[in-house]
Amino acid sequence: MLLWILFSVVTAGAIAFAAEPFLRKARAPVVGPSRRDIYARQIAELEAELSAGRLSAEEAAMGRAEIGRRLLALPPQEAPQPQAAGQGVGPAMPMAAVALAVLVTAVALVSYLKLGSPSLEGQPLAARGEEIARQRQYEDLVAAVEQKLAQNPNDSYGWELLAGAYRRLGRIEDAAAAYGRAAETQGPGGAPAPLWSEQGEVLTMLMDGAVSRPAKQAFEKALAADPKDPRARYYLALERAQKGDREAAITGWEALLADAPPDAPFRPMIEEQIAIAKGAAPIPDAPASP
Repeated sequence: MLLWILFSVVTAGAIAFAAEPFLRKARAPVVGPSRRDIYARQIAELEAELSAGRLSAEEAAMGRAEIGRRLLALPPQEAPQPQAAGQGVGPAMPMAAVALAVLVTAVALVSYLKLGSPSLEGQPLAARGEEIARQRQYEDLVAAVEQKLAQNPNDSYGWELLAGAYRRLGRIEDAAAAYGRAAETQGPGGAPAPLWSEQGEVLTMLMDGAVSRPAKQAFEKALAADPKDPRARYYLALERAQKGDREAAITGWEALLADAPPDAPFRPMIEEQIAIAKGAAPIPDAPASP
């Protein structure tokens, strides 16, 4: 059931972006949920799916790690975003929260889109056909977003949405390029830190977890935009560990933990990296990053 819900969210996000010119209308001011609230609900759904036996322990652990990565990118105190009357779909609207929520579906959604769900094998042929049709529908929606961006290549929000879709489809190189376009097409104020750190993360994925020079440059741009950006700080510390500078890595991770809330879901994962750095074992290229 959760997979169908997640697919509906993805579909809604892509349709709303592709049809954005037709969706503008006046509305009363509302307050949307904060991303932190969205992630909290997704953690609860993840645990419910695990308890019901619809997710394996490994999938649940990977899902928690992905949600932890997204939580790292949030500012320490994020308030719900007010929506002014008369606004349409845009990066400051609830649509942005939907797009960001889609990004944390991680393992379950990727497995679904690649037809690798553990429950798929035993499904009737008709149900399997429905899932194949839904995958094709999702790919068609991605193509629609690509077509719209071909007509309006300076739409930064569209590039960000497309980058997330590429990432979920396993098109990591395309995702890195799309995040770069999203950053380059920002307004005069420049790209926000999360865009650069997203690009750095997918560039790291391209190298099987090794923080390459282009990835490091992206993380450094993120810190230039926001010196407290948690994801950039995490990966730059990881880069130091991979280069053999364990002390610098430990210092960076400990500083990150000092700034994180006591109940931050990613805290155990960073503590594990610190323990590895303090031990004799080599730093892995692809750690269980938050």
